[in-house]
Amino acid sequence: MFNSDGTFQNVLGADTWVEAWQGNDPEGCAAPVFPHDGTATATYSYDATAGTITIDGTGAYLGLAKAVNGSELASPGDAPSSVTYLADLSADGNTLELDIEIAGGGYWSFKLVKDVVPTGIQGTWKLAPVSGALGVGPAMGDVSWWSSTSDDVTTRACLFDDEYVFNTDGSFQNILGTETWVEPWQGAAAEECGAPVFPHDGSATATYDYDEGAGTITIDGTGAFLGLAKVVNGAELAAPGDAPTSVTYIAELSADGNTLDLDIEIAGGGYWSFQLARQ
Repeated sequence: MFNSDGTFQNVLGADTWVEAWQGNDPEGCAAPVFPHDGTATATYSYDATAGTITIDGTGAYLGLAKAVNGSELASPGDAPSSVTYLADLSADGNTLELDIEIAGGGYWSFKLVKDVVPTGIQGTWKLAPVSGALGVGPAMGDVSWWSSTSDDVTTRACLFDDEYVFNTDGSFQNILGTETWVEPWQGAAAEECGAPVFPHDGSATATYDYDEGAGTITIDGTGAFLGLAKVVNGAELAAPGDAPTSVTYIAELSADGNTLDLDIEIAGGGYWSFQLARQ
């Protein structure tokens, strides 16, 4: 996954291809092996002119984990901090051909295809960069108590650039970058941009369930959320340790599939509302 904020992820699921150099003999499908298990904090750089993609982050890779510049890995601990691939993107942007030179003048080649067109809510979303993208009030869709303004898109840019990712395998991710919006209940001095606070820091192992008929999205995974971390069913969190294992949102997907309106009831009959835009 090449994310719009420059971060990169290997999303491997429960099984991937592992080999003898990773402790799996004979080679076959098995649990991913650290550091090539998708846990790497990684970024990417694509140079269209030079025809290269560089992946920075120990354990992050394209194609096969063992193929690195100038060699094939002999053990997981030999993983480099960076790998550069020769890259040729097709005219339609749907095929990516990669080559990487290993030892003895040999080359590994990989052909990647863009994932299937997302269905339903699958894909990456952010808060819509508009006035009223988030707010709270006494009823669904009523944000008369407080709502964001167009200025907040800039002053709270660390919130509006957060990504909510519904993967095709049913997993869910909060991709927050180095900063997000943090508040006093998380230990911040004031409401401000700051480093994400555990468990609402994107580290949750989470899944999602979208029930189109019922009009709901359920996020399962302590610390995973949509919109604002503090907003949960029936309450607003008083401390990070109070995070529930699951949160359900009332959800309405627009006819064109590009806008997702969410509502969630808190204490006293109040509702938070969020508008997400597909990326």
